[in-house]
Amino acid sequence: MTQPLTPPVIDWEEPPIPPEDLIFDDGEPLEIHRHRKAMNVLIDSIEQAYQDREDFFVGGNMFI
Repeated sequence: MTQPLTPPVIDWEEPPIPPEDLIFDDGEPLEIHRHRKAMNVLIDSIEQAYQDREDFFVGGNMFI
């Protein structure tokens, strides 16, 4: 007679919980409305130049 198979016991630990106080910006705002408009013009220009491509991303004032 064959014995029933039992699944192996895997010893593992819970992954650490990330901190809740992660930084979310660099504290530097866009200076004036003109800077935002200039950034939009540059973003629109790049999107127009690459309109036939799908392998790019363009954004502005992003904190990484």
